[in-house]
Amino acid sequence: MASPTLFSLSDLTEGQHGTLDHIAGGAEVCERLSSMGFVPGVAVSMLRRQGSGPVLVMIGSSRIAIGQGMAAKVMVSCEDD
Repeated sequence: MASPTLFSLSDLTEGQHGTLDHIAGGAEVCERLSSMGFVPGVAVSMLRRQGSGPVLVMIGSSRIAIGQGMAAKVMVSCEDD
């Protein structure tokens, strides 16, 4: 059985998905991301990633754009293929 590997959300490629493990940031960052639905255990899919601009992700049934800096603080568990 494959073991899960942690990546930052900003490291995922378009079409890649996983489960949010934790947010590696201070209380303010955690509160901001939590208010947008970024909570441990939620499914996350990378929809669009273009250079150094914001990333577009799917959280549940919501599409959310966040900056690369914030995306780097979101740690996602992905199954190894």
